[in-house]
Amino acid sequence: VKTLRGILPTCSYCKDIRDDNGEWHQLEEYIQLHSEAKFSHGICDTCAEKHFPAYTPAR
Repeated sequence: VKTLRGILPTCSYCKDIRDDNGEWHQLEEYIQLHSEAKFSHGICDTCAEKHFPAYTPAR
């Protein structure tokens, strides 16, 4: 298993990560390039309510 260590230079606004060559990558891309992790996307309840209120039941 590859483990990320150290400080990752991260943009305060978009959360992109700067690599050793000075190039910026989206978080998911950077982690996939530098570890054995893979991503599967979904929508959390908070974001579903915020962005798709017509499709989420009231709490």
